[in-house]
Amino acid sequence: MRKISGDLTLSKDMLFREGIEVEGDILGEYDLTVFGDIEARNIEVRNIKAHNIKARDAKVWDIDAHDIEVWDIEAYNIEARDIKALDIEARDIKAGNIEARNIEAHNIEARNIKARDIDAHDIKAVDINYYSFCIVHTSIHCNNIAGRRENAFHRALDGIVIIGEGE
Repeated sequence: MRKISGDLTLSKDMLFREGIEVEGDILGEYDLTVFGDIEARNIEVRNIKAHNIKARDAKVWDIDAHDIEVWDIEAYNIEARDIKALDIEARDIKAGNIEARNIEAHNIEARNIKARDIDAHDIKAVDINYYSFCIVHTSIHCNNIAGRRENAFHRALDGIVIIGEGE
C-alpha cells in the first residue's frame, strides 16, 4: 500500500496500481481509480473505483467498490453487484438512487438509512425506511418496513412481502 503524506489533490483523472493510504483528504473534481484499497480522512472527488474504501466522509458522484466503510456517504449513485451489511458500516447513507442486484442485511450498523426510492431484486433486512416507494422483483423479508410519505407503498412484483423476524 502506498502512503501519501498530507492531502492528495487530484488535478486530473488518476489511477493507482496499488492501494493508497492518505494521511489527509482526497480532493478534486476528477476520477480516482485504485487497484486496491483506499484509506483517507475525507474523500471528495467525482468518481471512485476501488476494492475497499475506508474514510470518515465520502462525497462523490459515483461509487463503485466491493466494500465501503465510511461514516457519511453522499453520492448521486451507489452501484454494486451486492451490498451486504458486513461490507457497509456507515453513520448515514444518503443517495438519490440505490440500485443493486441484491441487498442483504442482517444488521446494517448505521444511525440512519434513508433512500428516496429503492429498486432491487431481493431485499433482506431488519428495518427498511424509504420515502415514496420500495419495489423489488422477487421478495422483501424484514422486521419493519415504512414509507415516510403519505400514500407510500412497497411491493414485490414476482414474489411476497414477509414482515416479522427479518433475516
